[in-house]
Amino acid sequence: MIFRVALLLFFFAPYTFPQDTPQEEKSKPQVKINYINVCAPSEDERKEMAAALARIPLKAPFSADFEVSRGHTTQTPESLAFARAALPGAVEDAAAANPESSWVRIRRDFAGTPFATAQYSISFDAKSVTETFVFRMREFKKDEIVQVALEDSISAASDPIVVSQTETPIDHVKVERFGKASLGLRRCAGADQSILEPIFKAAKDIAHQYRLALRIRESVPADLRRVGAGITKPAKTPSKAAPKSK
Repeated sequence: MIFRVALLLFFFAPYTFPQDTPQEEKSKPQVKINYINVCAPSEDERKEMAAALARIPLKAPFSADFEVSRGHTTQTPESLAFARAALPGAVEDAAAANPESSWVRIRRDFAGTPFATAQYSISFDAKSVTETFVFRMREFKKDEIVQVALEDSISAASDPIVVSQTETPIDHVKVERFGKASLGLRRCAGADQSILEPIFKAAKDIAHQYRLALRIRESVPADLRRVGAGITKPAKTPSKAAPKSK
């Protein structure tokens, strides 16, 4: 009996193990990377971004639903790994061991429009202050817009409270689409972007309208103070030298 089992294993083994290799190869996920030229998008990309911005209502009725939140976030290796997986090459290592940021967010829901929500957020850390407007669609359809994001970012030397009360020009536009690659546009130093000015102007006008509609100047500064904005750290006084013993 033992000899017969050994023979069976001998004859079937060559046919069993090779069959596992194709199955393992088929189970491996395929990764597709799309590169976006944010400094000089193509004509078709410019048209699609302009059309996406034109869909955002400048004066739209809000429903009674809203959200106001604030917080403090510490960057961890896990959060960095998650961000790199979502946006390969877009996340840089910070100089600090555990960089921190604080933020305030306002969201209002639309009533009776293709867009579901309008959201404003401002975050600040040791390097920069960033404002972001996000307009999210109510329904996701293939090849259609999922959301539109408008962003401006300046150096950390600026006070976040002052930034929230200032009309900072938009320097980054991103259009996310369902089932297709995202579209992006960014201000690039030294590049001739005169052909892109109409898109930047449209983004600026939208940001202006929603600064007013979301009452950012009135409501955001108080929450920024609660997360540490506008607090100047006291300068360290030099310690006095101990008196020399006679």
